[in-house]
Amino acid sequence: MGSPASERSQVATGADNIVRKEGVLAFKKCFLGILAVSVFILPWGMAAPPVVKVRVIVAVANIRAEAGYAGAIIAHATKGTVLEADTQQGEWYRVKILSTDKTNMISGFINISTVELIQGQPAPLNPPSLQPPAAPADSPARPAVPPAPAGPPTAYGGWTAGVGAGTMSYMTSWEYSVLEDYGRTYYHRWHLFSRTGLTGFAEKRQLLKLGPLALNLRGEVHLGFLGGTDLDLEPADAHISDGGSAFGFDVLLKLAYPIPSSSGVAFAPYFATGPQYYILSSNGVGNEFYDAEYSKGWTENVIAIPLCFGADIDFKGFSLGLEYRHVIVAYASTDLEVSGYETWFYAGQSGSAFHVHLGLRF
Repeated sequence: MGSPASERSQVATGADNIVRKEGVLAFKKCFLGILAVSVFILPWGMAAPPVVKVRVIVAVANIRAEAGYAGAIIAHATKGTVLEADTQQGEWYRVKILSTDKTNMISGFINISTVELIQGQPAPLNPPSLQPPAAPADSPARPAVPPAPAGPPTAYGGWTAGVGAGTMSYMTSWEYSVLEDYGRTYYHRWHLFSRTGLTGFAEKRQLLKLGPLALNLRGEVHLGFLGGTDLDLEPADAHISDGGSAFGFDVLLKLAYPIPSSSGVAFAPYFATGPQYYILSSNGVGNEFYDAEYSKGWTENVIAIPLCFGADIDFKGFSLGLEYRHVIVAYASTDLEVSGYETWFYAGQSGSAFHVHLGLRF
């Protein structure tokens, strides 16, 4: 057996070893615990980048391959479409949209004037930290680069519907014959109608795009309730009706030339033509002519093709239009019997109208 001092030294050495091992074991457990917290807790604490969303506020917005009006159009977005944007480059947001063949998502640029920001704020495409350093104070100043044109405030397309007011005049010509002692004699009379009333319309814009031109389809309903009827007859005219009405409708093909503008107002002159039908009624009140048939009142049915010339002035949410039209081809029928004789249509009808209309854009 060793001495008591030697035994005490061995016991102390064994105790130190036990304490050292327990310390190492505790350090390992602490390290593993910190590692577990890092793996499972830290990812939850890291905030995901915010999702930025914009909503289209015009009828049709163009998505371009590059940030600028020179960029090729690769897709379209209609009013109300919500898109995700990740960056901003000048006046353009880079957004994601479904490709035209509906097979995959593509990235493109949309002008900020055609959308509204509804969530988040896109990061600039070139953040300040990546911008080139400023030129030294003693370096020559660089000429300012003019900004790119702002382009059209809204896209030309979609639907327009509203009401209008206008005045119209029609001249119909009639022929009847009388069998007299020396043979049959043919007589002619011309009726001149004037009516003022209201118009309701709906128009599909850019039904077909023909280069810079747009082919639109327009439908109208007309109601005239003010005006009278005169008899155009040599040697002097006569008034044959103080009042009457006019009801009609037409379908027009309209060829427009939209002119882009950065002022917030767009201008589109146009030419239109198409079939038109009117029922012209006269009450015969105030008849100053000798034929009693006029005092009874009568109706004339007119089918015509007019030529229309006008212009639309587009604002952000509505459109104002001015138009003049002139009838070039027409045919008419009537229930009137002039002087008791059968009356039929005679060539030479004409007509004109002037309209002002106001419509909402959709």
